[in-house]
Amino acid sequence: MVKVNYKFLKKKDIIQLVKPNKNLTQNYFLTSIKFFQSAKLLFNNNFYESSTSDFYYSIYNSILALLFFCGIKSENHNASIELIKELFNDKELCDIATNIKLDRIDKQYYHETNATKDDLIETMRLCQKFNLKIKITVNNLKAEEVDNIRGKFKKL
Repeated sequence: MVKVNYKFLKKKDIIQLVKPNKNLTQNYFLTSIKFFQSAKLLFNNNFYESSTSDFYYSIYNSILALLFFCGIKSENHNASIELIKELFNDKELCDIATNIKLDRIDKQYYHETNATKDDLIETMRLCQKFNLKIKITVNNLKAEEVDNIRGKFKKL
């Protein structure tokens, strides 16, 4: 787990409070769906390393959808993932995103291990679970909860 320096990232405007934006939320969800579909096409054609990458970007775009729904802009992958735990108290989703991100980095840059069909089946399952839980969270968030989340963000 990477230690995120929120104060530094805020000072550099890499993470910041913005006006909540439902249009951007929907756009990020659509992008998430497109990456998921792309990952499945790659998977079905045995391009497992590329599929791993697109499953991760499906997850990452779901995170951005959630953050923009709450009026939080993040241009840092580690911070975005950690904010799931910090602001939404969801260690499980944070761990899923972190593990798939690390797998993507390994497959994309280091090629230390080959992606396998069985690995990707599990990644796909986790990606679906992650994206569904994020959508449910967005659909259930009330204005007061968004205000509380923004308050937590200010204190980071």
